[in-house]
Amino acid sequence: MKRFYLTMLIGLLLIGIVSAEESGGVLIGKQNDCLQIPQECTSCSYVTLTSIQYPNMSRSYINAVMTKQGSSYNYSFCDTSNLGNYIYCTTGDVDGTDTTACKDFKITSDGSNYTTSDSITNVALIIFFFLIILGVYVLNKNIDFNKWNNSIIAKYENKNYVKLVLSSITYNIMKNSFVIYYILILPILLLIMNIAYTSSNVSMIQFLPSLIIIYIVGFIIIGIYFFGYVQEWIMNLLEEFRNSNWGVGQ
Repeated sequence: MKRFYLTMLIGLLLIGIVSAEESGGVLIGKQNDCLQIPQECTSCSYVTLTSIQYPNMSRSYINAVMTKQGSSYNYSFCDTSNLGNYIYCTTGDVDGTDTTACKDFKITSDGSNYTTSDSITNVALIIFFFLIILGVYVLNKNIDFNKWNNSIIAKYENKNYVKLVLSSITYNIMKNSFVIYYILILPILLLIMNIAYTSSNVSMIQFLPSLIIIYIVGFIIIGIYFFGYVQEWIMNLLEEFRNSNWGVGQ
């Protein structure tokens, strides 16, 4: 199992390197923000933005003269509500001859560039967290909690207070392992939201933030329940100490 987790970690690092190598050289814009569309043409007397094809394959014919800045031309494009890849075409005049060129750009929810490697990394991390949840479940099924509770009492009897505290904390967390599951599911939800951004899935992008907020509220409620349980467990443990005449409260 240790070798498996080590292999997973190395794989994630390698995927991260590949992702970094793929992320450059792409014109990226943020959804609903204006984007400066460039066109290089040193010998053009003018350049016209003729059309733009949207991610849904519809096309808008703009036919607007682009603004010249030195040997470059640009156009401020603001109709960026659709997520995905756009293709824009321009026409420039070179010594009385029209030259046509087409380029593309990408609109994402936050203006960041996401690659296939990013998606693979997110999926790998989701699998990793699910494996941790599975490992905790299997471990929890094989724990003798009565024996563990008795060992905590023995640690108190031997005045080993540091181990007593650490063992008590671990005992209560494992006894209420649903807290661990709940904590680990939160990064899984965040990774799924990241995948939604990567794939420009509008419906998921709109739905997941609300779900995460509800999940966090639920986590607070579970936290209150957990601390209430721990307090009750501590009171019962102190009662066992008193019944054993170990001097607690005397």
